[in-house]
Amino acid sequence: MVPLRLAQNKAMKCEKEANRLSLFRFNRRIPCLAFVAFGIAAIVSPDAGSAQFEAKVLSKAECEFIETYDQENDSYNFASDFAYMAHTLDLTADDCSESCSAPLRKRTLDIDVSFVPSEDAQIEAFLQALVNFELFAEDTTGLSVTIRPLLEPNVGKGGTIVFFAVDKSNMQVFLELFSGHTSLNRLIRAAILPDTTCFASFPKWNDVSEPALAFINAEHYGTPEKIASCVREEAFNSLGLVGDPQGDQSLFTDLRWRGPEWPAPGFFVYGDRDYVMMRLLYRPDFEIGQGYEETLSEVNEIIDLECRR
Repeated sequence: MVPLRLAQNKAMKCEKEANRLSLFRFNRRIPCLAFVAFGIAAIVSPDAGSAQFEAKVLSKAECEFIETYDQENDSYNFASDFAYMAHTLDLTADDCSESCSAPLRKRTLDIDVSFVPSEDAQIEAFLQALVNFELFAEDTTGLSVTIRPLLEPNVGKGGTIVFFAVDKSNMQVFLELFSGHTSLNRLIRAAILPDTTCFASFPKWNDVSEPALAFINAEHYGTPEKIASCVREEAFNSLGLVGDPQGDQSLFTDLRWRGPEWPAPGFFVYGDRDYVMMRLLYRPDFEIGQGYEETLSEVNEIIDLECRR
């Protein structure tokens, strides 16, 4: 366990460095590294606490970002990317010609995150990514985020996100945990294939349960950078923007739109696109269950009304 005073000193240095680099243009708070040994110690982040969420109109900076995004993308624009990411069913499709039939979903329950590590777990990388997600989710959705202690997964009621780091040493344990669930057993076996990095499954949501089960290939992609990237991406997707941006293999593929490297090279945090899109999704304009065409029309109307008039 890391002594609290040491963690606080490191967090202060982290905050000073982040301020020096002027990171997070649209993020009012700066996530700093969770300083841990094996087990959760103090998770330190400046200005922590529940966000007071208000659905506000697009700011001048956000409108300028959307304009830049549209100018620099030849095939897609911000509105079409937003609608695609909210509605795609086929994550291998490049557009919405056939794949965007999923109804819009977003969370209504506070978020409960837990992690079941592998034998060679990268606990520090996992927690560092979760601190980034916690601040991101509270800033963009207004929901609170709880990070559970290790090895205490919540697969029951609530707005749950459970991460499983799967390798050959623990795959059988997970198969037994979900015995009787044929589709999940198939996913767990697929999780350690060489061409798999990470993915999430979203069982049916209702008024009391909004589960997401994320599987990370710790057998072949167990480096700190990969673990952190998977946690950030699958947690982001679980908020409602499930698809990757059109033409990209990942949320972090395009270096123009991903966030800066923080706290070390190879660790990419959420970028401006992620903040603007998620804040839009959680505005009351977009209702759970609506279709792709309605979402595309509404996001275009919002941009026209708030940015172009």
